[in-house]
Amino acid sequence: MRAGLWVVAYVLLMCSPWLVAGVSSWRCGRRRRRGAMPRDVRPFFFRRSREWVREELETTAARLDAIKEAEGVVRDAYSRLGPLYEVPVPSSDSSVVRLAEVIVEAEHARTVTER
Repeated sequence: MRAGLWVVAYVLLMCSPWLVAGVSSWRCGRRRRRGAMPRDVRPFFFRRSREWVREELETTAARLDAIKEAEGVVRDAYSRLGPLYEVPVPSSDSSVVRLAEVIVEAEHARTVTER
């Protein structure tokens, strides 16, 4: 008898995701049939995943903008100074170095806030 209960409990535990999904689907269908929920409503996790994708795309676009800005700074410095191995490194008060430091600090702050 006890072994039978263990087997039933194990089977229920292993099937619990499907049981939960089935009950949830049945409840949503019942609510739709009764008119308590519109027919075009999608499950919550789909809406949430679309929000996550949108946020990731916005974050990626912001990162690409920062990278393009830094590339523009490097291109400007290259056109003024030439290749860096032929020219001494600019001093620490140079605007190019300061802008690079600001970009690195902003990326670091963004990384810290995301955690």
